[in-house]
Order: sequence, then structure tokens, then C-alpha cells
Amino acid sequence: MKSETLNPRVALLTWCTPDSRYAGGAAIRRLLSRLPPAQIRWCGFHAGVAAAGLPEYRAFPPHKLHWRLSGSVLEHAWVDWHKARGVARQMWAWLAPFDPQVLWVFPEVWAVAVGLELRRLSGLPLHATMHDAPESAAQAGLPRLYMPLYRRRLRALLRETGSVDAVSETLITHLRHACGLAHGAAGVVVRPAIEGQWMHTSGAAAHDVDQERRIGMCGSLRQSAGQWQRFLHVLGRLPHRIRIVSFTPSAELPSGALPPNVVLDPQPYAPSEREVITALAGVDACYLGLWREPARQLFGATSLSSKLVTYAAAGRPILVDAQANTEAWRLVSQYGAGIRLEEDARQASAALLMLLENEADWGRMCGGARRLCREEFDLERNVRQLGAQLWATARK
Repeated sequence: MKSETLNPRVALLTWCTPDSRYAGGAAIRRLLSRLPPAQIRWCGFHAGVAAAGLPEYRAFPPHKLHWRLSGSVLEHAWVDWHKARGVARQMWAWLAPFDPQVLWVFPEVWAVAVGLELRRLSGLPLHATMHDAPESAAQAGLPRLYMPLYRRRLRALLRETGSVDAVSETLITHLRHACGLAHGAAGVVVRPAIEGQWMHTSGAAAHDVDQERRIGMCGSLRQSAGQWQRFLHVLGRLPHRIRIVSFTPSAELPSGALPPNVVLDPQPYAPSEREVITALAGVDACYLGLWREPARQLFGATSLSSKLVTYAAAGRPILVDAQANTEAWRLVSQYGAGIRLEEDARQASAALLMLLENEADWGRMCGGARRLCREEFDLERNVRQLGAQLWATARK
């Protein structure tokens, strides 16, 4: 059912294409699937196909430098300085007859510079969606030498932003104090979300007393190789056979010997998140690791890994291997949806053993994970919040 909250005509700009396989692409598709497609025109940079029920999409690829420079500092700077305004003009020529009332930008990579030019060219009120702190962009693949220019452009864009939605209140606060977002800009928390019908509701135990215990995981590994090895060491201290049911690509897992009681069970690529949720509903707990190193803690403190939504939807206790100040642990702790693994292997093993052997605690945390999903990650509610903010921004 499409939301009727989004009344304004929206010009949308994203880096992800409509058929992107990345988590960001899936998150955008999920939101747009609940918004009236006739009210949105969607621009991007790369060819892509919008599925039925999504807004009309058109790509405007800038003329790039030599293919050997793809992804380099020179290519990004070339687009920023020499191509952004021309691409914005092309986009506006397509968008202007639609008479949009608000510009909605996901400011990532080229969408930052082009979005700023499109905002100034059109004069439209601007709404931005932020999934991560800008400082995390270098860790996500942007060249380090390009980051000063990228941040300047992003600060300029955020200064002209009338409203922003982000995955956490801490990220909105960070954008205001460190990234140039105007203090008068409205901020609304819109977390990653899934279909309500995907949520697993059964609280049945995943194991018998003498069987092996199964730990599920999916998504990219957002932690160091050393932290992953420490987690394996924690599992190696347990008196059970442990099977790691992994939807994480094997190439992303650090190499190294597994403890004798641990087996890695890699799963084939799942075409939909729903299939991953169904599979993880049969494990005993799900593992969520986030960087503990001081230089990389900003992501955990301000952002949410999309795998948290998947784990909560599976209705299984969540093992948070991260610092106590992370947004993920704050939510898991608030809803009693899992435990946090201490860095000390002895303490972490004791807490995990208690969870796996105490049926009452295990069942309580399964219920907490389901509540977390219903109250924080429900798609319909999040779309209503987003639509209301877009409409409020358009009316300014």
C-alpha cells in the first residue's frame, strides 16, 4: 500500500542505481516502494532499471577521464570541478517540466557536488538523507586525498539543507556540530526498515541440549582481522560444537585457523533479504561486529549496520562485539535483545555460554529482538515519518 503522506512533487538524486545490489540500494528501493511513484522523478549517474512500482529513473553519466583513472582522486576531482554543473543542468532540463517542489538528495560520492549545483540551479528546498557520518566515507572506498574536497562540498550542501533524515539522533547531532548542517534545519530519525510481514515471530528454540550451537552472520565485516580472531577465540572456549552460518562473502573473512570446535558454513548468495531472515531464524544467535579501534569508532557511534535489522527481524539474540557507546548496542540493550561481548575473552565466553544454555534468558532476548524490529525498523511507520518531513520541507 502506497503512503499518501508524500504530497509534494519530488526530484530525487542518488548515487545508487534502482537495481543496485548494495544495502544502500535496497534501503532506497524499500522506501520508494511505499511512496507514490508518480510524485517522484529519480536522477542518477549510472544506467539502471527501476522495477515496477518505483519512480521513473534516468541516468546522466558525466564524461569521465581515461578508464585507467576510474575511482582515482583525479576522476573524482574532475567530476566535482568540471562536470558537476553541466550534469546538474542536464538533470534540471529533464526535471523542470515535472515542476518539482522539493529536492531530495542522498549525498554520496558525485551526488554531493551535483546535488549542490542542482539545488542552486533549481532554487528548490533541499532534504538530505544521511546513512553515515561523512568521515566514514574514506573507510567506504573514497580516495583519502580526495576527502578534503569532498568534505568542503558536503559542508556547502548541508548549509543549504532545509531538513535531514538520518539513522540516529547521534548522527544528526554530529552533522550539526561537525559537518556544517544548519542548526535551524529540521532533523528526523528514519532507521533502516523492512516489511512487517518479513519479521519472524516464532520463539521456538533453535537447538536441543546436546546439539551444536549455530551462530548466524551476514553483510560486510566492519571490524579488524584481529577482532574477528578474538571472536573465534571466544567461541573456541565454549564446551559446544559451534557452526557459523555465514552469508558474509568468504573473501571478506580474514584467513586463519578455526578453533577445533568451530565450523564455518558459508551460504550461497541470497537474492533477497527475506531469504536471509528466514535462514537466520534457525540459528541460536546472530553476530554483529563493529570496529573497536579508536580511529574507526565514529561509524559505530553514529550509524547502524543494516545487518542489525536483519538479525532483529529473525528474532534471535544479537551478539554485539563493539564498544558500549555504539548506536547498535544502545538499541539492543534498550530492548533486551542480546548481549555485548567484552574484549576480555573469559568474560565474553562466560556471557555467551550463559545465553546459549539458559533457555529463559534466550527466550527473553528473542522477544526483545522482535520488539526491537517492530518498534524501530517497521517500514510503514518510517515511511510516514519521512513523507511528513518531505512535505514540511516543501512547504517552507
